[in-house]
Amino acid sequence: MKKILMIKITLFCCSFTFCQDSVNIWQCFRGAETNHPLYRQKELNKEISGYEVANTTKSWFPDISVSGQATYQSDVVGFGTFTAPHDQYKLYMEANQQLYDGGTTTKSKAVELSKLEINQQQLEIEFHNIRQQVNSVYFSIAILKKNAEMLRITRSELGEKLKTVRAAVENGALLPENEYVLMAEILKIESREEELNYNVTAAVETLNKLTGLATSPESVFKIPNGIQLSDSVSERPETAAFDIQKTLAENNIGLLKTVNRPKLYAFAQSGYGKPGLNMLNDEFDYYYIAGLALKWNLIDWGENHNKIKSGNLQLQSIELNKNNFDRKINIALQNELAKINHYTSAIGKDRQLIELQGKIKESASAKFQNGAITATDYIAESNAELMARIRHETNIILLAQSIINYQLIKGDIKL
Repeated sequence: MKKILMIKITLFCCSFTFCQDSVNIWQCFRGAETNHPLYRQKELNKEISGYEVANTTKSWFPDISVSGQATYQSDVVGFGTFTAPHDQYKLYMEANQQLYDGGTTTKSKAVELSKLEINQQQLEIEFHNIRQQVNSVYFSIAILKKNAEMLRITRSELGEKLKTVRAAVENGALLPENEYVLMAEILKIESREEELNYNVTAAVETLNKLTGLATSPESVFKIPNGIQLSDSVSERPETAAFDIQKTLAENNIGLLKTVNRPKLYAFAQSGYGKPGLNMLNDEFDYYYIAGLALKWNLIDWGENHNKIKSGNLQLQSIELNKNNFDRKINIALQNELAKINHYTSAIGKDRQLIELQGKIKESASAKFQNGAITATDYIAESNAELMARIRHETNIILLAQSIINYQLIKGDIKL
């Protein structure tokens, strides 16, 4: 039994040790990226692109093949007494070496490299989106925990007040209903605390799944401060993706322009057959042939020209989409900046309100002790101060969240 108890205690201690005592938003951002299912996709994209780029250069390697053929012809050429054989056989090796491809290989390589950049940038967009989700969950936890903390403080104060009221009730200085009102208010606060704790636990589980971290409801979720807003140009991954898409479209147009350029090859063929190159010899013989070949597609009925036009239209479409995205980002930045200014102003007013509500609460407490007001009146003033404190703490957290949101919208956060 002692061994079992020791094992349970050890397991409990280990599980507690693995939980992080404190965490900040930057750890969560990094964890969300490394814990993302697509995190390894970057390396896979590089490997895939490496093979594709290598394949584009294979056209400069000689093309070597072996072929064989056996035929029977119903009619053959004859000269005097000589008649070519009806059955013919040949087995040969052929090699082709590209000498000039009009720039096709170079452009094909550029296209593949642009595709890699787009794939990598799509991952950055995915990681950026997950950071926004993490940001929302992280600060939701911070607000919930702060609200629960304010409620605990108020419950503790009401608990102390209840002791005083009970003594006064026993002495006949206050009516029993005042005690009941305080007890009911404490139960209400406990119920709200339970709901908040449940929401904190659920949010923490979500955060852990997103980041792979081992936080718990008891962990301290640090609120960043002292962050300065920069005037730098937007560096959103989507903006970079639009630029890469334009580069890809330009490279595709460049590749299309090489399609109708002449292609020059060197070729050689060596074989053994009946007949060889001498059609007047009906014996098996060795032979070879070598030379240069030129291929030039002079007309394609405008097909390639239309593809180039389509590519140019795609460039215009990408530019329009980029401008539309920049417009949305600017609007979002203005809205977030308005929130930052609002929370900054509200925090200053909150401090003044808390000071005033504190004085009103002290006055109400004294009146309550003297029996000048009821417990209901005192609780109303106590709740007013509580709401002022909660609003103040919430606005502080919302200000930090808005500043991080502003940086995320702008693309300033780089890990």
